Amino acid sequence: MTGKTPIREYATEQMNRLLTNFAFQVHRAGKLPGPEEIHDVRVSIRRFSQGLILYAGFFPKWEIKKIRKRLDRMMDLTSEIRNRDIALEFLDDHQQVRHRKQLVKDRLALQRQFAQMVTRWAGRDFSAKWRNSLSLRRMKWKPSGTAAESAHAALPKLAQKYFKAGGKAADGKQSAKKLHRFRIATKEFRYSLELFRPVYGPGLERYIGALRELQSILGKLNDHHTLKQFFKGDKALEAKLDEAMEKHLSQFHEQWKKFDADGELKRWKAYFGGK
Repeated sequence: MTGKTPIREYATEQMNRLLTNFAFQVHRAGKLPGPEEIHDVRVSIRRFSQGLILYAGFFPKWEIKKIRKRLDRMMDLTSEIRNRDIALEFLDDHQQVRHRKQLVKDRLALQRQFAQMVTRWAGRDFSAKWRNSLSLRRMKWKPSGTAAESAHAALPKLAQKYFKAGGKAADGKQSAKKLHRFRIATKEFRYSLELFRPVYGPGLERYIGALRELQSILGKLNDHHTLKQFFKGDKALEAKLDEAMEKHLSQFHEQWKKFDADGELKRWKAYFGGK
C-alpha cells in the first residue's frame, strides 16, 4: 500500500490486518494468559477499535456497534487482569508480600473468565464473522480519491482536536480520571497516525514517538492511581503511590510544554496536510 492506493482498498487492507492481529493475540492469550499476552490483547483491541472509528464510513453502523460492544466486554475483563498484574509488579518492585495472596487469587479467577470468553468466541469463529460483516460489498458510501488525499484531509483536524484536549488536560485543574481520558485520546491519535505509515513514510515516526512519550508518562500516572484501590489503609504503600503520582504529573506538565510549544500545532497540521 502507498499514498496512491485508493482509500477503499487501503481501508480494507488495514482492517483485515488489524483483525488478523487481534484474532492472533486473543488465541495466543487464551493458551497462555500471562501479563505480556494480556497486554498485547489490549493493544490489539485498541488498534482495531481505532480502525473501526477512523474508517466508520465504510461499514454498516449496526455492525460496528455490535463489534465494539463485544470488544468493550473483553477490554473490561482484561483491564481487571492487567490492573492486578501491575499491582503484583509494584509489590515485587518494593519487596512487599502483603496483599499478594489476594491479588493472585483474584487474577486466577479473572483468568478463568477470560479463558471461557476466548472459548466462546473461538466457537463462534468471531474473526471470520467480523471479516464478513466488514466486507466492502456492504459499505454505505464509496468515497473517491487516494489514501493520501484522505489522510491530508482528516489528520490535520485530528491534530487540532488533540492539541486542544491536551491544553485542557495540562491546565493543572484536571482530575486523575480526566487525565486518564486524555491518555486514551493520546493512544487513539497515535494509532490513527500508525494506520497511515504507508502514506507518510519514515518521517511520521517523529510524531508517533512524541505521542508515545506522552502516553508512557500518562500510563504510569494512571497505573499508580489505579493501584490505590488495592492498597487502601496501607499508609506506607499509599505514600509511595502518592509520591510516584506527583512525579509523573510533573513530568507530564513538563513534556506537554515542549509538545505544545509555539508553532508546534501549525507544524503538525502542515505535515499531515502534505504541505
